[in-house]
Amino acid sequence: MFKQGCYNKVGYWSKFLKGLVLGFFLYLALTAMLFIIGGCAEDLDNEVVEEEAAVEEQEEKIAILKEELAEQEEKIEVLAKAGWSYELLANNQKIFENGYLYIEEPDLDIVFRETMPPYYDLYVEEFNQGALENVADHVNLLIEEKLYKKTAADGTTVSDVPVAYFFEDLEPGDVIELEVSKELQERMHLETEVVTIEKR
Repeated sequence: MFKQGCYNKVGYWSKFLKGLVLGFFLYLALTAMLFIIGGCAEDLDNEVVEEEAAVEEQEEKIAILKEELAEQEEKIEVLAKAGWSYELLANNQKIFENGYLYIEEPDLDIVFRETMPPYYDLYVEEFNQGALENVADHVNLLIEEKLYKKTAADGTTVSDVPVAYFFEDLEPGDVIELEVSKELQERMHLETEVVTIEKR
């Protein structure tokens, strides 16, 4: 009886110790796994942060490049516009900035002249950005009573004289008026959109 009781107690403590050891190893294994998982998660978080920073940096570079490109395009447009010259001549006299001109002759030739930039053929695409579209449409004769003849380019090619008006036998006090577009007014530095030519 005594021996059997001792064996039972020994067996109990043996199982208890085995369970304790097993539990301890399970605890160590679980702790190690959590440490590894935590380290991987931290590494992953760091990678995500680095990727986000890299994307943000690229977006900033793209924004800067877009801004520089817009500035370059604006400069090209300004230079392209400056290359073109527009004049409205009455009997070879340039219209004043106030849009008024007196003539002495009974006959009147009004010529709207467009001058291409130097080296136009070398930079056609760039210079065309600064040209007036449908240039002949930027001048409109308001009074046609004494009009003798009108010539106009067809618009398919660049012409140095897009439109011209010819009048004959004007009498003192006769007035010829032309309307120019707002854009042409700015290009010619006129103070008004209506150009008036009066026969003295």
